[in-house]
Amino acid sequence: MMNEKETLVWVRSSVLDDSVALEKGDKVNVQNSLDAPGPWGWTLATVVEGHDNLFSQKHLGADEEEKKVGLSICCNKSMHNGQKLQVPVTLLRSSEGSSLYLANDMDMADKDAVDDSRSLPPDDLIDLTHVNEPSVVDVLSQRYEKDVIYTHTASNLLAVNPYKEIPDLYGHAVMETYWLAGEGTSFDDGVPTRRRSSGALARRASVAVPRRISGAAARKISVAAPRRISDGRRESGANVDGDEADVLPPHVYGISDHAFRCMMSMMEGGESDIMLASLGGKLNQTIVITGDSGAGKTTASRHVVEYTARLSMLRSRAKKIDELGYKGRKTLSQSTQGQSAFRLSRNPSMARAVNIEMRVVQSSPILESFGNARTFLNDNSSRFGKFVELQFKENGSLIGAAIETYLLEKVRLVSQSRDERNFHIFYEFLASATAEERKKYLLDELTAKDFTMTCGSGTFDRRDNADDSEQFDELVDALGLIGIGNNDMEYIFSLLSALLHISNLTLLSVNDEESKVEQENEHLDQVLTLLGLEYDALDAALTSFSIQIRNQEYVRKLPKEKAEKGLEALAKALYGALFKYIVRTINDNMRPSSTDKKTGSIGMLDVAGFEHFERNSFEQLCINYCNEVLQQQFIKLVFLAEQREYQREGIDYSEVVFGDNKEVLDLIDKKGHGIIAILHDQCKVPGTSDRTFATNIYQQFQSHPRFKASRKQKANQMFSIVHYAGSVEYDITGFVEKNKDEVPKEGSQLLESSSNPFVRKLCAIITEHHKPTTTGAKFAQNRGVGHELTTQLRDIRDRIDATQPHYIRCFKPNSDLRPGDFQPALIANQLRYAGVLEALRVSRNWFSHRYKHAEFYERYYQLAKDELKDFNGSEREKCQLLVNMVAFQIWELMQETDAVEGDDESKNMSFRVDNVGLQVGKTKVFLRHKTFEYLEYLRGRIIVNHVNKINALLRGRIARKQYKKRMTAVMSAQTYARRFIAVLKAKSILRRNAAATKIQKTWRGGRDLARYKLIKLLVAWTQAHFRGWEGREQFRQLQEDQKKRKEEQKQILQEKQRKLEEEQRKLQEKQKKLEEEQKKMEEEQKKVEEEQRKLEEEKKQMEEEQRKAEEEQRKMEEEQRKAGEERRKMEEEQRKAEEEQRKAEEEQNKNVQKTQPQDPPANKKSAPKPTPAPPQVPTADTAKAGCSCIIS
Repeated sequence: MMNEKETLVWVRSSVLDDSVALEKGDKVNVQNSLDAPGPWGWTLATVVEGHDNLFSQKHLGADEEEKKVGLSICCNKSMHNGQKLQVPVTLLRSSEGSSLYLANDMDMADKDAVDDSRSLPPDDLIDLTHVNEPSVVDVLSQRYEKDVIYTHTASNLLAVNPYKEIPDLYGHAVMETYWLAGEGTSFDDGVPTRRRSSGALARRASVAVPRRISGAAARKISVAAPRRISDGRRESGANVDGDEADVLPPHVYGISDHAFRCMMSMMEGGESDIMLASLGGKLNQTIVITGDSGAGKTTASRHVVEYTARLSMLRSRAKKIDELGYKGRKTLSQSTQGQSAFRLSRNPSMARAVNIEMRVVQSSPILESFGNARTFLNDNSSRFGKFVELQFKENGSLIGAAIETYLLEKVRLVSQSRDERNFHIFYEFLASATAEERKKYLLDELTAKDFTMTCGSGTFDRRDNADDSEQFDELVDALGLIGIGNNDMEYIFSLLSALLHISNLTLLSVNDEESKVEQENEHLDQVLTLLGLEYDALDAALTSFSIQIRNQEYVRKLPKEKAEKGLEALAKALYGALFKYIVRTINDNMRPSSTDKKTGSIGMLDVAGFEHFERNSFEQLCINYCNEVLQQQFIKLVFLAEQREYQREGIDYSEVVFGDNKEVLDLIDKKGHGIIAILHDQCKVPGTSDRTFATNIYQQFQSHPRFKASRKQKANQMFSIVHYAGSVEYDITGFVEKNKDEVPKEGSQLLESSSNPFVRKLCAIITEHHKPTTTGAKFAQNRGVGHELTTQLRDIRDRIDATQPHYIRCFKPNSDLRPGDFQPALIANQLRYAGVLEALRVSRNWFSHRYKHAEFYERYYQLAKDELKDFNGSEREKCQLLVNMVAFQIWELMQETDAVEGDDESKNMSFRVDNVGLQVGKTKVFLRHKTFEYLEYLRGRIIVNHVNKINALLRGRIARKQYKKRMTAVMSAQTYARRFIAVLKAKSILRRNAAATKIQKTWRGGRDLARYKLIKLLVAWTQAHFRGWEGREQFRQLQEDQKKRKEEQKQILQEKQRKLEEEQRKLQEKQKKLEEEQKKMEEEQKKVEEEQRKLEEEKKQMEEEQRKAEEEQRKMEEEQRKAGEERRKMEEEQRKAEEEQRKAEEEQNKNVQKTQPQDPPANKKSAPKPTPAPPQVPTADTAKAGCSCIIS
C-alpha cells in the first residue's frame, strides 16, 4: 500500500467552504472561493486521513454514517492553503458531476498507465493515469508555462495560443526534423513521431534492422514497441536501428506529416495499407481546424498548408537519392550543401513542377490580407471560411491545389465595432503606398484616418505587432509568385482606392422622396476616374430605380436612406467580386497540369471560430452554425460511429455520455422549418421586414428547448440560441437584408457601362452569383446567403465523411490576448464544450484498431502457428483461438515489464483476454491501441529473427568474396607502396636543393629591398616638408585674398543698405502724405454726407408741404363742386327770373297796346328800358386759376 500522504486529489473549491476543520472540529469560516483570488474552481490537496475510505467505497445504507477523508490543502493560490479539512468521501465519482478527483501523482488506479511525476507533463493526455477535467487543465497549464503549446489527445492535437513568437517553434529546420522522423518510422502507428518504447522492454526491443535492407522494406519491418510501459523513468524511444532517439513533441507539423504518410501509404499499397485500414484509414485526408475566435486557427492552417505543400519536395528528393545510390547521394548532398531542403527559390522563372509548392504557400498571405481583419478577440481573425485541397501524384509530388471560400464578411466594409478594423488590405495599402503610387491611385496625402471605411471604429493598429507596410510588401511578392501580373495588380489597387473614396461619397436629400449624389464632394472625381464612370450614370444608378409594368418601364426616385443602402451594396458587391476574382486566379494558377488517375488529396478546413460578442447579428449566426456542424461531425466520427460499430459486432464496451447538438442544428437548418428556411421564405415575399421574420420565429420556436426569447427580447427583436459552446443572443435587425445580399439592377448596369475592363470583369462575377432583382418577388432567383451556406456545409460534411479526418482543436488561454496568461476556467469551458474529455475516455477505453477475421489471421498467424497448424474451423473460430494464444504472450510480456501485477487468481484465460484489450466480433477483431503495439512488437521480433538469419547467410557469402578480392588488392597495394616510397625519397632531395637556392635568393632580395625602402622614405620625407611649406604659403595668400574680398563685399553691402534705408525713408514720407490726403478725403466725405443729410431733410419738408397742398387742393375742389351746385341753382333761378320777366313784358306789352292808340305818331314812340345784367357765377377755370395763385 502506498503512503497516504503521497495521494494527491483535486477537490472542488466550493466544497471547501462547507468542510470541517480537522484540528478545531468546527466549520471553517471563509468567503466563497469563487470570489477569492487564485483558484479557478479546483484546488490540489493531499489525503492525510481516511485513505482507506477513499479506495473502498460502497453504496451507503440509509442508516450508515457518511464516510469522510481528511485533506491538507497544498495549493499556494488557494485561500485555504495549509489548512486541514474534511470532505465527504462520496464525492469521489467517475462522472462529470464529481467534486473530488484523483490527481496524477502516481500509478494508483490504472495499472496500465505511466507514472506522471516528472518535470514536464506527458505529450499525450491519453497517458494520464486519471483523466478528469482538473487534471487535463493542470497538464495544459504546466506545458503552457514552459512554452509548450501543443499536446496530443490520441490522434488529435490540442493547441493553446501563446499570443507571442516562440523561438525555434517553426521554421525549415523544424520541418526537416519532423520529415526525417517520419521517414525513420513506419506507418503502423497512429502518429509516426509518437512511436516510442521505454524502460526495460525498450532496451530489450533494440533489434537492429540489417543495413542491407533499407527504404520501404526497412520501414515495413520496423518494430513498434508499446508506448505505455515504464519502469519508473521516462526515456526516449528506440528507433529501428536500435539507437535511442529523442521523441519528437506534438506539433502541427506532426499532424500534417501523419496525414501525408497515411495518404501515401494508401496509394502505395502493401502491408501499411492493411494497417491503416485497421484504423479506419482512407485514401484522401482532411485536417479540420476548430476553435473559438482568437484561438490561433489561422496560424495553424498556414503552417499546415506550408508543411504539407513542401513535403512533396522532400519526397522527390528522397526517391532520387535512393535511385542514385551511394555515389549519387554523395554528389547530391555536395550540390545542396548548406541549403535546407525546405527552402524554395523565389525566382519567377521557375518551372511549374518546382513552383507549385511556392504558389500554394504564398496563397495564405494573400487570403489573409484580403479576408482577415482585427476583431475584438483576435488581431488576425479570418472573416471567411476556406477549404484548401492539395492534390498529390502517386509518387508523392504535389500537382495542384484548389481553394474554396465561404461566408466572406462583406458587411465589415460599411461598419466595424469598437476596437475592430476593416480588412487588413486597406491599411496595408495606405501604409506602404509610395508618392508615385499615391499619385497613380489618386490618394494624395490621405491616410486611413481620412476614409470612412477605415476610421469608423477609430482603431488603426494591430496588437500583435504586425507592421502593415511589411505585410503589404509580402503581399505584393505573393501576388507575383501566384501568377498575378503587374497590370492586374494595378487594377486591384485601383479598385481598392476606389472603394476607399466611395466610402466618403455623400448623398443629399432633394425632398422626402428624392436624393442626389453631391457633386461638390472632393472624392467624387476620384471614384469616377478609377471606376471609369460618368456622374449622370452614377447618380441615376444610386438615386433611382426602374420597374416594368406591362412592357413599359417606369423610373422612380429613391430617398436618401435607400440610396445610401444602394451605395453600400455596390461597395460590398465590388469587394466580394474582387475577393472571388483573386481566389479564382489562385486556383487557375494551381490547377493540376496532369490528369493522373491515381491521385490523393489532403484537405484543410478552416472556418471562423465560435463568436459571442456584445451584439451578434446574422454573420455571427452563420459562423456559429458552421461551428455547430463541425462539432456534430466530430461527435459523429468519434462517438456515434464507434458505438454503432460495437453494437453491430456484439462488442462489450463502456459507454461514454456525450453532448449532442442535433437539436441546435434542427433549430437552424431543418428543411422547411428551421430559422434559415423561415428566413429564406420571408425573403421571397415582397415587402417583408425583420419584424415579420421575428414574429414568425417567435411563433414557430416558442417551445423549442434551444430557443429562448423573453418579453424584453421580443420587444427589441432579439432571441437567444443555446449552442454547444453556450447561449448567444442575436439581434434580428438586418437579417432579411443581409440574407438577400441583393445587388440592384441599376448597380449592375452601371458597372457594365464602365470604361474600365477590370470593373466589367468584376461585374460579370457579380451577375453570375447575384441575379439582379428589382423587387422582393423575384428573390426566388437568388438562393440567399443562409440557403447557400446550408448547401456548402452539406458538401463539407460529405467531404469529411469521404476522407480520413484529423482534428486540431485550438484554444485561447485568455480573452485579452495577453501572452503568458493562462486562465484555467476559460480553458476548462472550451475543453468541456469541445468534447475533449469524452474523446479522451473513448481513446482510452474503446478499440482504436480493427481487422477483418481473414486479415487478422493472416497478419498474426506466425505468433501461434504451431497451435493453428492442425486446427480446422471457421475464420471466427481460428481468430478466437489465435486471440487466446496471443493474449497469453501479451500477458507474459506485460508481467515482464511490470505493467500488471500477476497472481495465481489472475492467470485464467478469460481474465487475460479481457485485460489485454482483445475482442472477437462477428466479422472483425477489435484491439486497443496498446494491444496493437504489443502485437506489432511480437510480430516484428519474429520477422527480425528471420531477417537476421537471412542476413547472416548473405553476409558470409559476401565476406568470402570480399576476402579473395582483398588479398589480391593487398599484393598490388604493396607493390605500389614501395614504388611510391622511392619516388618520395628522390623528390625530397630535389626539394632540399631548390629550397636552399630559394633561401639565398630571398635573403639578397630582402637586403636590397630594405635599402630601397630607406631611400624611398627619405625622399618622401623631403617632398612632404617642401609640399607642406608650399601649401602653407598658398594657404596664407588665400587667406589674405579672402580677407580683401570680405572687406569689399562688406562695403558693397553697407552701400546697398544705405540706399535701401534712404528708399525706405522716402516711402515712409509718401505714406504719411497719403495718410494726410486720406484724412482730408474722409473730412470732405463727412461734409458731403452732412449736406446729403440736409438735402434729405429739405426733401422731407417739401414732401410734407406738397402733401398739405394736395390736401388744400382737395378741399378747394370740394368747395368748387359746391360752388358749381350753387351756380346751377342760380342759373335755374335766373332762367326762372327771365321767364317771369318775359311773361311780365308780354303782359306789359299787352297792357300798353290796350292803353295806346293803334297808330301812334312816329315821333311818339318810347324806347324800351334796359334789362339788368344777371349776376356773374364763377366758373371751374376761374376757380383753378385762383387756387394756383394761392399755392404759388
